[in-house]
Amino acid sequence: KPYTYEELFCRIHQNLIMLDQMDAILQIAYFDYLTGLHNRRFFFENGEHVFDQAKQNQETLAIAALDIDHFKKINDSFGHDVGDQVLKEVAKMLKLHFEDSALLGRIGGEEFAMLFQSFTLDDAQSALESLRQAVENMEVSINNQVIKTTISIGLTGIEANTLGEMVKQADHNLYQAKAQGRNCVVVG
Repeated sequence: KPYTYEELFCRIHQNLIMLDQMDAILQIAYFDYLTGLHNRRFFFENGEHVFDQAKQNQETLAIAALDIDHFKKINDSFGHDVGDQVLKEVAKMLKLHFEDSALLGRIGGEEFAMLFQSFTLDDAQSALESLRQAVENMEVSINNQVIKTTISIGLTGIEANTLGEMVKQADHNLYQAKAQGRNCVVVG
């Protein structure tokens, strides 16, 4: 059929706008708006795929749950905007240490998760200890105030039937880290 240049241009432009809108929807659906990390939904959807693939290929798998120590106290003492900045800085540290080697996600509040494929448990523990020390030495400066924080981490490499079982064990180890005084990595 004969077509006009204007109609062709409008249709192409309309399709490009729809593609941009679909990208924006995916960004909202799978990324945490504050930290830029993947959100809980993405972590668990893709984590299931990684878990299944690792089991099928008989690869090692480790998962860690991380929590910012005394985060409520930071929010209560300095305000939620400062708490948000602390979350962003911890997320930056996570990206710096693990962006290319683990599936990262903010899974709620001040809790993050990392799924390591083809890592030995010792390698994951060593890398997490390095992250813990980096966060402990990190300073967040806001309005001439310096805020320091620490993190507690629970790590597991248990052979489990589901990703959910591994997450539950990592969470259990996280609570043990908190019970041991925080600012540590507990493996089990």
